[in-house]
Amino acid sequence: MHFSCMYLQLLCLIGEAFEDLGDEVCGAVINLRSKGDKLGLWTADATRADHNMRIGSVFPLLLLVIILLLDAIRHLTVYRVVT
Repeated sequence: MHFSCMYLQLLCLIGEAFEDLGDEVCGAVINLRSKGDKLGLWTADATRADHNMRIGSVFPLLLLVIILLLDAIRHLTVYRVVT
């Protein structure tokens, strides 16, 4: 995973990307590794399985949107340079 993608994911944590569960996300950690980077989320209450499962299902969708946006920005930048 590219660092800029992780940076945008962290910005999602600051915003309202998790709708009514935004207060449940308490923090995040990024581990940059040679074999593959990892991003972990901390939630307010580990016993609230329903909330944690919803957060876990929303976060990959946010990742997909971020990757698509980064790809579109890259293509637009290349298009502007070429034309």
